[in-house]
Amino acid sequence: MEPVLTYKHKKKNQILEIVYDGFDMSNPRRNGDYHLGTILYDWNDYLIGDIHITSQSQFDEYMKVKHFKLPIHVYEHGNITISLGNEYPYNDEWDSGIGGYIYVTYEDIKKHFEVKRVTKKLLKIVKQCFEGEIKEQDYWLRGDCYGFQLYNVKNCDLEHEHKEIEESCYGFIDTSDKMLGYALEYIGGQESDWIEKERLWIG
Repeated sequence: MEPVLTYKHKKKNQILEIVYDGFDMSNPRRNGDYHLGTILYDWNDYLIGDIHITSQSQFDEYMKVKHFKLPIHVYEHGNITISLGNEYPYNDEWDSGIGGYIYVTYEDIKKHFEVKRVTKKLLKIVKQCFEGEIKEQDYWLRGDCYGFQLYNVKNCDLEHEHKEIEESCYGFIDTSDKMLGYALEYIGGQESDWIEKERLWIG
């Protein structure tokens, strides 16, 4: 795997590589993790969410119970990106539109938060949960999946530099710039211990 970001430790002879993990791009909506919201979508070419809606009557059936929902804005121009906000490019005249909704029933909100009634304050928290879920799904749709590889660096008798892998982990869905923080949760240390050595631009 070719690194997209490389960091060098300030004191130790170690290199930390952030690599693109194209082999572990499992849909986060299909990996068994719990999600508060359910995504209904009608954007045919992509697996935007959980349930593909093909008719208004099918959508109405899901919406019969009391619920909280937010529209999902889609921008598709070569690649695809989704958001709960409708600022540019999600309001583009030609390549954007509402691709579905993320929703949860009031009963499920009560069960999840263990409350007897749903308040406006609680709905703000639900919205924040939705924003996190849509951001994660957006990263997956855009192909933002990475891993890290930690190497110990040694010089042989011929003064050649050799890397020996110490630790690695893959399958993180986020931007590459966030990966140093994720890696340090596994290997310990502070971000200030590392210097960015090389960055490979990927479009």
